[in-house]
Amino acid sequence: MILRFIEQLSVLRILKLYIANEMLENFSFLNRFFTFNKTLILIIKTDKGEIKANKLNLLYLSKKEEQRIKRYLKRIINKNNFSE
Repeated sequence: MILRFIEQLSVLRILKLYIANEMLENFSFLNRFFTFNKTLILIIKTDKGEIKANKLNLLYLSKKEEQRIKRYLKRIINKNNFSE
């Protein structure tokens, strides 16, 4: 599961959202000004074909952790595109 990996990286925030890897379409990070928060936006395709965005606030996320999350999510997206 995608967010089980992110839970391990984010010490200050426990994420309670579980999705299948096949549902992930895209993602992006949004940096907030004047705060230590970063927002991870996951673009998810539901079973009905609807596209939804889930926004997850990550507190005190380091650059190294952000890069690890990006690498992991890119691998999942590449596998999803290859299998289609």
